[in-house]
Amino acid sequence: MWLTDQGELGIETDLAYNLGIKLTRADIDQLRGLLIKEQAAEKRKVKD
Repeated sequence: MWLTDQGELGIETDLAYNLGIKLTRADIDQLRGLLIKEQAAEKRKVKD
């Protein structure tokens, strides 16, 4: 198990880990920020 407590981000970090990619905390935070932006954009699409 590797950072799977991050919710949806757990799948991406597990995949990266399995591929031998070392993610730093800053990388994780950046990915989480992008995920949150994507989710917000999706919510706006649904409202329109």
